[in-house]
Amino acid sequence: MRKLCAMYATKLRNYRDRGAIFCFIFLSSVVVFNIYSLNCCNQNDVNEVTLSTLAMPDIPGKHFMKRFIQLHTSDAGGLGNQMYRIASLYGIGKMLNRTPSLDSSSPHNHNLAIEFQTLFPNIFDVVAFNTATDEHRDFTIFGRDCCAYADPRMIHDSSAIWLFMGGSYYQSYKYFHEHKEQVRVMFDFGANVTNAVKAYATDLFGDDKSYKLCVHIRRDDFVQHKNLESRTDFVVPAVFRVLDYLKSEARVANMSAVFIGAKPDFWNALNVFRNFGHHFHNVFNAGLSSRGEDLAFGATYCDAFLISASGSTFAWWMAYLGKPEMPVFYNGQVSKARNHSKDYHDYDMFPPEWHKLEFDNITGDVRFEKKWNFELFREWN
Repeated sequence: MRKLCAMYATKLRNYRDRGAIFCFIFLSSVVVFNIYSLNCCNQNDVNEVTLSTLAMPDIPGKHFMKRFIQLHTSDAGGLGNQMYRIASLYGIGKMLNRTPSLDSSSPHNHNLAIEFQTLFPNIFDVVAFNTATDEHRDFTIFGRDCCAYADPRMIHDSSAIWLFMGGSYYQSYKYFHEHKEQVRVMFDFGANVTNAVKAYATDLFGDDKSYKLCVHIRRDDFVQHKNLESRTDFVVPAVFRVLDYLKSEARVANMSAVFIGAKPDFWNALNVFRNFGHHFHNVFNAGLSSRGEDLAFGATYCDAFLISASGSTFAWWMAYLGKPEMPVFYNGQVSKARNHSKDYHDYDMFPPEWHKLEFDNITGDVRFEKKWNFELFREWN
């Protein structure tokens, strides 16, 4: 068997200097004045910038319908959360004949718009980047629960030009799933990102053409958060359960494992050589230079995908934007206490064709589970 490969994201050969130059230019254009942290949905600390020091993103005006739908708030949330907001506003807007809008008066959204222009250049073909006028506004409390789907048909729409949504996250695929193809086009990756990721993948995989089972790892902020982080006691048996499934059901014979987001301490804790060395053609540890490149890598080069920390919206979007035929597997427990809205409303978070995995705390085994959490909770009580 060929040697196991472990590659970390401290730098990218061939194009790391370009990233450093971009980072210097970007950081020199902003003034940091506050550290903002989010309590609802797992975020790392982020920097807020003053609007007066940040150049307006160069977004050409589009001929949108003159009725807009926008969140009542903005923040520097994680990329997965922001993508949920945009996609859900798009889906709800389609039903209400309103254009989704990103508030251009928010410093956070300026940063986000700059990132989106490189990462998703199609996005501003369908999303407006503008500021609401003082008149012709209306507000709805629709969607206050972060992760429970509510039927947008219950919204009492009005003739106001601007409709502000009272929720903050709208993390249910059901808001936009009927428009999945349009959402995938909206989140098509830009050429610079695609080329960088292709160069990285070529360097990482070499001549390895095997089937790639990707395992997303999320720890860091989750360790102290109510969301359950990736843990070895789940990851190891889950990988083998998925491996057996792919061999028996999908008839995959030659398979490599690709870990995404595994830092050195967790990589060592997985004991890769002992646990996986004899079961895969190769084992890779992928890490790129930005969150956008990580996302593009996972969505482009994985043939099967395991979400080991199911509270991660970032991992969720990797899976959702992946190859259409790609089987997806996920940890059925979202939060440590199993009492997060996503635990109770898992049927609004995970498409039914995705494969739910349950960890048995007594036996240490992982099994496939057909029931939604609310059905399990009834049995356990």
